[in-house]
Amino acid sequence: MRKGETASEAAATPARSPGETPPGGQSWRGEAQVGVDFTEGASDRQTWFGRFKLAYERSYAWDPKKSLRNGLDAMAEYGETTAAGENRSIRSSDRLSVINKTSADIRRRWYAYNLVGGGYDHIKRIDAQYEAGPGAGYHLFTLTDFSMNAEAGLNYQAQYRDDGSVVQDFYYRLAEDFSWRIRKNVALTERFEFFPRVNFSNYRIRFESTLSYGLPMNLALNLTVLDLYDTQPAEGVSHNELQIRSSLGWKF
Repeated sequence: MRKGETASEAAATPARSPGETPPGGQSWRGEAQVGVDFTEGASDRQTWFGRFKLAYERSYAWDPKKSLRNGLDAMAEYGETTAAGENRSIRSSDRLSVINKTSADIRRRWYAYNLVGGGYDHIKRIDAQYEAGPGAGYHLFTLTDFSMNAEAGLNYQAQYRDDGSVVQDFYYRLAEDFSWRIRKNVALTERFEFFPRVNFSNYRIRFESTLSYGLPMNLALNLTVLDLYDTQPAEGVSHNELQIRSSLGWKF
C-alpha cells in the first residue's frame, strides 16, 4: 500500500511499500480475476465472473510523497439458471461495469479526484448507464499497513432502462475506503459510497469489501461481498442486491 493511495486503487493492484517510486518516477500495476459459481438442486445455476484492474502512478518530482494516480476497474458477469426437468435456461446475471478514477494530491493530506463510469445490467432492466463527477478527498490514515480516506463530491448519473424511460439527475457523493494488510499475504479492502439525490428525494448505495489471500506466483484467492441499493429501481426489480463472490486473481 503506497502512501496517498486510495483503497479502491490499492485493491486493484499488489500492495507496495511507501517510497518505492522515486521522485518523478512512475509505475504500472494490474490484476486479472476470474471466478465461477455452480449451484445444483431444484435448479442449476452457473455464474461466470471476470474482472480487470489497471493502475498508474507518477510521483511529483518536487515531492515524492505526493503523486498523480489513475485506476481502471472493469467487471463483467454472466449467469444462467435451469429449473429441474427443463431444457431451457434463463439469464440470471448479465452485467458490465467500467469505472475510471483519476486523483491528484494537492497539499498536505488533501487530494482532488474525477470519477467516470458506465456499463449495463440487463437483469436490473438497465440497457445502459453512465456516471461522472469531481470531488475532493482527505487521507485520514497513511500508515504502512493501513490507510483510510474520506471523499465528497458531485456525481451525475443516468440510466436508460428497457421500458424506454431515462432516470438521470445530479447526486452528492459521500464515500470512505480503507485498505488493511492484516498479514504479509492477507489483505482486506473496503469501499462505501452514498449517493443522495441533490433534492434528497432518493438515494443509491454501493458497498464492496474484499478479503484477499496471497499465493505463490503472484496469485491470490479473493472473497468479495458486494451490496447495491437503489430507492428507485426499475419496475419489478428489488431495491437491494447482495452478492458474495469468490475468484482467483493474478497480479502483475
